[in-house]
Amino acid sequence: MVKRKDTEVVKVAPEPEFLTNYVEDDHSLETLERIKVLNRLAVIQSNSKREKKEAYGEGSLAIPAAGSIVATKGEAFDFVPVFFFEEFCLWSDQDDTQSRMIIERSMDPTSELAQRSMDFDRMRENYTLSESGEQLVSDSAEAPFTRRYVHHLNFFGVVYGDHPLKGTPVVVSFNRSDYKTGERLVQMLKMRRLSNGKRAPMWSAVLSLSVGDREDKKGHEWYGIDFANAENPWVEAQDADMLKAMSEEMLEDWKNDRIGVGHEEASDKTVEAEVGDGGEEF
Repeated sequence: MVKRKDTEVVKVAPEPEFLTNYVEDDHSLETLERIKVLNRLAVIQSNSKREKKEAYGEGSLAIPAAGSIVATKGEAFDFVPVFFFEEFCLWSDQDDTQSRMIIERSMDPTSELAQRSMDFDRMRENYTLSESGEQLVSDSAEAPFTRRYVHHLNFFGVVYGDHPLKGTPVVVSFNRSDYKTGERLVQMLKMRRLSNGKRAPMWSAVLSLSVGDREDKKGHEWYGIDFANAENPWVEAQDADMLKAMSEEMLEDWKNDRIGVGHEEASDKTVEAEVGDGGEEF
């Protein structure tokens, strides 16, 4: 792994001294614990918004919601996947400035949203906007917008190794043009074995993540996330209990529908790719 000497982390101004008298018996945050919005790793593309490219650099891996650069172009960082889950989202056309970016989402693989996101013939839907801004599905090829049903392969984990952000939780999400990459990672993690032949826990794996060049059949180019086993592909013994507990906590949150992914913060319009899930990569 290439060592990072610096990073950009959001800092909060020093707190007023009087607050220390209240924190021991404070319950104001308890209800917020029901919902966990997980930050997503973003790939800064050549056609990302100017402010993103200026803040993080083209080809970088960043966590925009936290204002953090994880790796610049040409660097790699270690990542431990702790929990995997599928997510199905209905995305508005990114030229549609009136609608929410994600109209609907689900983690139920039996839902209509999930079924459409896995059916190439039904994963796109043309629409227009009413005067009130409501999306109206249209059969016309002349409709100005197209919304897409997207299957996300999400790996929640932590930055690891000799990195200033070690321990930072983040979601690495594969979809559309990088969907096949996500499938390969699923298979690799399923095939990892201990010397006794038993499957190794997901949270025991240390991966090396970096930005890779992509190109489709039309010559469109963009960046995706590449993975490989890290130089030391196993977690340290002193971290095992913490990672196992984190995995079990995420499983419980997932079962109780308490987690979501901040795709919007990490998203950017990129090229239309002819690979993977058959659409744009967000």
